[in-house]
Amino acid sequence: GMARKLVSVALDQMLLVGIRRCLLEVRVSNTPARGLYDALGFVHDGVRKNYYRSESGPEDACLMSLDLQGEHDERA
Repeated sequence: GMARKLVSVALDQMLLVGIRRCLLEVRVSNTPARGLYDALGFVHDGVRKNYYRSESGPEDACLMSLDLQGEHDERA
């Protein structure tokens, strides 16, 4: 619940300063974060191959976005 609240507050602040679209990337393996973004209405825009580096090798990033116009009330 806390992560959802933090992201929602950040998105609300983006709207207040006139930002209308939020873009992000998240590790493909980060299923909790991807689930949160899905629940908040983010859509999958693509994959950035080998974006993250780690000791176990490169990992892809999932590219996601959210159109903030008209989405404000749904995140509450």
